[in-house]
Amino acid sequence: MILCCAVATAVSRSVLGKQPTYHIPLYQLGRPAVLVVALLFGAALGPVAAFVLKGLRWFAALQDRSARLAPFMPFVVLSTLGVASAWLPHLLGNGYGAADAALHGDLAIPLLVTLPILRFGATAACQAAQVPGGLLTPMLSIGALIGGLVGAGVSHVWPGTPPGAFSLLGMGALLAGTSRDPISSVVLLSELSSDYHLILRLACACGAATLVSRPLDGARSIVWARAVRRARSQRCRGLPSRSTRRATSLR
Repeated sequence: MILCCAVATAVSRSVLGKQPTYHIPLYQLGRPAVLVVALLFGAALGPVAAFVLKGLRWFAALQDRSARLAPFMPFVVLSTLGVASAWLPHLLGNGYGAADAALHGDLAIPLLVTLPILRFGATAACQAAQVPGGLLTPMLSIGALIGGLVGAGVSHVWPGTPPGAFSLLGMGALLAGTSRDPISSVVLLSELSSDYHLILRLACACGAATLVSRPLDGARSIVWARAVRRARSQRCRGLPSRSTRRATSLR
């Protein structure tokens, strides 16, 4: 697996260049107190991660209870999202644009407050309506927005603190809290941003988020939620499979 990943990375970089997925400035958080802030920030995102997981399951259960409306759900959800995007374009897509803007500190405070809530609602509704799409990048986007909001507050306490650095910490912390995989989250964010200067702060935030979220929502993760959702869909169509049996056994 390591060899395959190395070859794939080498080929893609030779074709697409060595630019990182997320272009961010070189942030510096040199104060020792920032480690404590990163731990507290990660711990605060733990309940948020548990709420996100519960919310995804609630939206999925709501759609299951309305079986007659299921064929119309994609149209309703996408139409609503299209109308809302006329005022908030950042609701569209997988969230890369919103995360990139938060990393560069280009979003105003009102957007940093409202976009995480609205993007979560859009993501959960699309998943419940079985609209094709993933959960990884939306989680990164929501985490970046929450981190940008926290970073804006911290910058008022410690002038000169870049809010975008907390967006990066928020991306890792929310991903770790929802996936229950802090090590992979730290490595993933470091690789996506090509920035290893914040790896210690990132590890503190990711570890704290995972430790807090796990007792609040058990060992379930976004991977588990999606597997169960796929299993339910296959059972409704009368198509049992190995993934169905595996997802059922995880309950």
